[in-house]
Amino acid sequence: MNPAAPPLRIAVSGSAGTGKTTLAGALARRLGLPLLPEAMRRYLEAGGSRLPGLGPARARAVLAGFHRELLALETASPGFVADNGVLDLCTYAVWAGCGPQAPPPALRYEVLVLLPWGVIPYQRDGVRGDSQEAERRFQLLLEQLLPSWSRAARVLRVPPELVRPDARLDWVLARL
Repeated sequence: MNPAAPPLRIAVSGSAGTGKTTLAGALARRLGLPLLPEAMRRYLEAGGSRLPGLGPARARAVLAGFHRELLALETASPGFVADNGVLDLCTYAVWAGCGPQAPPPALRYEVLVLLPWGVIPYQRDGVRGDSQEAERRFQLLLEQLLPSWSRAARVLRVPPELVRPDARLDWVLARL
């Protein structure tokens, strides 16, 4: 990255278990940028219910809160790495039956990193869902929505053969 260039705004996207948090944290450390945490994980760890079980109105309210929080964090920093971005939130909305949400007027990322599904062994950690099939469907939906979100961002699709965190980090850094 060119030291004279403004800090990048990067979002790391993918379904649960694809390595988003690991890659986002490594990118933030390496680039010296703030890491914006994943709201969904924090919500579930605090005892929140999974979105599809909430019903459309409640799921929409939860996601609207996540969106406001993410927008505030993104606005507070000229550069950042987001562990999940607006695309992920809109995918959650469609997945939970309370979307689709329209893209914001201006996409806030220069780079969107998309991680592949199914290349890392899926580990149930008490937060991720029990169904790998549900995560695969989420990933397919995210990839279907991606074209309408990627117009203002450069999309880096991490190749599925890159499984090791250090290899993924090096690959992304070489393309920034």
